[in-house]
Amino acid sequence: MKLKGDLQCSDLEISCKSCEEFSTPALSEFLVSLTGKNHSSTVASITQDIVYATTDQRTPKHVALAMSLRKYKRSKEILTTLNRLGHTVSYSDITRIETSAARTVLNLTRELRVFLPPPDYRKEC
Repeated sequence: MKLKGDLQCSDLEISCKSCEEFSTPALSEFLVSLTGKNHSSTVASITQDIVYATTDQRTPKHVALAMSLRKYKRSKEILTTLNRLGHTVSYSDITRIETSAARTVLNLTRELRVFLPPPDYRKEC
């Protein structure tokens, strides 16, 4: 069962909906004319970079990239460097987001009365 908030590889793609959330028609038209690309993912990516660089608002792109890097590399140094360059949210932000997601899942499992074994659970044969 996929619970709301679960991340799948396909969820990491930037959708047109996420672009609309951060963009205006004028900005979208400008980016399409600037890049010569009418692909929604290209426009969404650049739009989210602009929003992240000019405001304190986290964007799906910057959170998803940080989550992916943390999952596969587990390097605080890489995330800190990419955050300073404006490519990801900070290491502390991503750990807060992950903790919040874990608490949400635990609360949901209690509500649904579903047992989740601990991560170090081993079935002995």
